[in-house]
Amino acid sequence: MLRKIALWIDERLYVSTLYASTAGHSVPANAESWFYVFGSGTLLCFIIQVVTGTCLAFVYTPSATEAYTSRRAVVVHAGNGIYGTGVAF
Repeated sequence: MLRKIALWIDERLYVSTLYASTAGHSVPANAESWFYVFGSGTLLCFIIQVVTGTCLAFVYTPSATEAYTSRRAVVVHAGNGIYGTGVAF
């Protein structure tokens, strides 16, 4: 059952092709250092910034009178709101 669901998702989103072209490659033998992973680490940080920033942009009000109130509402009422605001800023 789970295999059928995974195949159905893969047919529509091409997850296996995306994995093979990005993370599925073999690491060269001369790249056994931390410098090899800096690019992917930077990309991961950038993606996290974009996702959390986009989510906060839907609820944040950038005005002088409502900015604190909208940020406080995210921190108090949203699940993991304090984490999301901390990562985005």
